[in-house]
Formats: sequence, structure tokens, C-alpha cells
Amino acid sequence: MRVAQERTPVGCFWAIAAFWGLLAYFERMPGFLDIAIVIVIVALAIYFTIDSLVFKESYLDFPSPPEAGRTFHATIVTPLKNDDELCTVRLLLYRRGGRRAPLLWSAKAEWPVRPTGHGFAVPFEYAIPAEVADKMASGAIWRVSAKAMRAVPIPYFASFAIPVDPAPQLPRPPLAL
Repeated sequence: MRVAQERTPVGCFWAIAAFWGLLAYFERMPGFLDIAIVIVIVALAIYFTIDSLVFKESYLDFPSPPEAGRTFHATIVTPLKNDDELCTVRLLLYRRGGRRAPLLWSAKAEWPVRPTGHGFAVPFEYAIPAEVADKMASGAIWRVSAKAMRAVPIPYFASFAIPVDPAPQLPRPPLAL
């Protein structure tokens, strides 16, 4: 199974910065706080623009989703350019919910970047304890995050959401015309 990296849409930051700047300019004379907010948003937009140009799309390849009591094997196909890099990879289990869902379980380790025929990849594996099954029963979401700090000119960050098998769908009856 292959999952694409979750990315922050760069255009959103540029649009918010333009909107905030125009609003501050036409609504009243822009104050220090308005200018500071626009500068921060533009700085974020520049950072995410450089990030999207330097680091192309990453992918997470894995044979099967994480399961309690088993070892999860996966590979992150990265745009990193050197094989002397260490990548910190975290496997996270969150309770299903909004953005601030509580963390139920996590594992973190550093894995070396390996050259492949198509670029570079970070193979990793984590043993998931059987006790995690109780936490998964209440509805949970698996995530993988990767970070390489020595990447130039900016650090490499990637986040992946591992899809959970949906509930079986019953066949729909045909539409009556």
C-alpha cells in the first residue's frame, strides 16, 4: 500500500497574508500588530514554498497497516539527496477525533537513509505491543512522522496518515425509476 505525504497548501498562506494586508490597509491605518502578523504569515508562506520546491512528494510504502502484537514494516521514499543522513521516524497512535486528539501510543527511533534504484528511502520497523489492541478498539488513527535535521537548506519533515479499513459497506439497492 502506498500513502502520499500530507502537505500544507502553500497558496493558503499567500492568500491569508494578502487578505490580512489588504484588510489592515483599507480598514484603518495598519498598526504594528497588523504589520507583524502579515510578516509572520509571509515568512511561513516563504518557508512552505521553499519546502515544496526543495523536497518533492514523499511516499510511505507498507504491506499492511499496523496491528497490535505484530511488527510494522514500512519504507518512506524520500527526496533526500545523501545517504549519510539519519531520519527520526515516529509511529503514533491517536484516538479518532479532531485536531487535538489524545496520543495513545508512540514509538520513536532514528533510521539511516538508504540509496535505492530510484533515489533514497528510509526503511523502518516497529514492534507494536499487544496491549495497544485495547486502545485501538475505541477507534484510533495511525500516523507516521519523519524528520531529518541535516537536510539543506531547510530541515526535512513529512507526515503520513495510515488509512484504517472502513466498516464494510452493504450493497445499495437499485434505484427505482
